[in-house]
Amino acid sequence: MSTAVLAEPREIVHPPQEVEFERLEPMLRAYVAVLTGRLATVDDVVQEVFLRALQRIDRVRNPADADRFLRGIARMVVHETIRQARRSRAYIVLTAESLAVEDDAFEGRADDELLARLRAVLRRLPLIARRMIELRYHDGFSAAAIGKVLGIRPTAVRVTMLRIRERLRRDLNRADPAR
Repeated sequence: MSTAVLAEPREIVHPPQEVEFERLEPMLRAYVAVLTGRLATVDDVVQEVFLRALQRIDRVRNPADADRFLRGIARMVVHETIRQARRSRAYIVLTAESLAVEDDAFEGRADDELLARLRAVLRRLPLIARRMIELRYHDGFSAAAIGKVLGIRPTAVRVTMLRIRERLRRDLNRADPAR
């Protein structure tokens, strides 16, 4: 007579029925638009986020955490999209156009060299850091507004911006041939 031990049945976890992705779509669209910086890619990225979210819906234990769940997936999808775009020649053209500066705004060879070094240093920053710099200095957002867009506290925005500026200063000084 065999004495086979039966495993206890695993608890079947059903996704919370209260998660309403439709309600979170405007937040997700705004978040993706901030991360990508290009409105043309928002629809594709949001669709991919929702597809991946539905595949992983069992990981959402509390419906109140659904927005953080979607933002996490969105960050991953945006990073993948950017990596794919960088591999294409179209990315180089778009980046050059977005970084184009009017000729009369910066005069002289020294300014051109400084601008080129600054662009190189900015390109090495992580995606979120570049978006924070753009939101602050290009769009004029406050720390509270940046925090609201990115889903983090204003204090965290201020500390992160301080660290980003320190890194930019350090990297620019390192790249400066005069120093």
